[in-house]
Amino acid sequence: MARQTGIITIQGSLGGVVFKRDGIVAQKPPSNRERFRTAPSMARTRENAEEFGRAARYSKLLRAALAGPIAAAGGGRVAGRVTRLMRELIGLDDVRPRGERGIDPANSAPLRGFRLLGRGRDVGQVLRADYEVASAGTELTLRLPRLHPATDLASPPGATHYELLFGAAALDLTTHTFRAAVVAEPPGIRPLAEAARHELTVVARFAAPLPAGGLVVGVVGVSFYQEVAGQPCPLRDKTANALAIEYVSQSGF
Repeated sequence: MARQTGIITIQGSLGGVVFKRDGIVAQKPPSNRERFRTAPSMARTRENAEEFGRAARYSKLLRAALAGPIAAAGGGRVAGRVTRLMRELIGLDDVRPRGERGIDPANSAPLRGFRLLGRGRDVGQVLRADYEVASAGTELTLRLPRLHPATDLASPPGATHYELLFGAAALDLTTHTFRAAVVAEPPGIRPLAEAARHELTVVARFAAPLPAGGLVVGVVGVSFYQEVAGQPCPLRDKTANALAIEYVSQSGF
C-alpha cells in the first residue's frame, strides 16, 4: 500500500534548491571545486596541490625508467616514498614561485643514495664489497675490484644464489620522457658458493649521446634466490634484497 511521506516528494537538488529527505528545503551550497579554484584563502592549498601533482608525475617517470631493476629486486611499494622525495626536490627550487616550482637537475644530489628497495637496509649493508659507478661517453660502468659472495654479501637464510643488479636511465623532466640504458652483458644469477671474482665490470650503454638539461640516474642492487628442483627461484621473503640510486648527474655527463 502506497503512502505519501510529505507534501514535497522531491529529493535531491533542483534549480539551485536542495530537497532533503526529512522535508527540509535549503539553498544549494556553492561548489567546493569552484571555491578551491577561485577563493583567495585557498591560494596556498592550490599551490601545494599543483606541486604535489608534479611530484607524483616525476615519481611515475623515475619508476617507469627504472622498472627493470625494480622488478628484478622484487618490486614493492615505492611510489609513496619516491613521491615524497620528489616533493623535497621541488622545494629546492628557489627560482620559480610556489605552485610553479619543479626539479632542477642541478639540485638532484639528494637522489644519490636513495633506497628504492631494501627494508631498513642500504645497498652497502647488503653488498659489502667496494664498488664505484663512473661515466664515460654514453656509458655508465659499475666496477668492483673484488667480489667474494661468501664474505661480501649479507645473504639471508636459505639463499643459494644471488644477482648483482645494475641499471641506468636518462630522464627528461620537461617532457616527462626517459631513455633506458642497455646492459649488454648482465652479471646474471650466480651461486653464492662460487669463488671470488676480480675486476668485475658491468656496463650500461645509451644508444646515443644525451642532450643537456636532463638527469641521469644509475642504480645498484642485489637480489637473492633459492635453488628449487635445480633452478634458482626468487625468495618468497624479499626483504633481504636491496636497490638504491648510486649515481646522479645532469645529462651529457
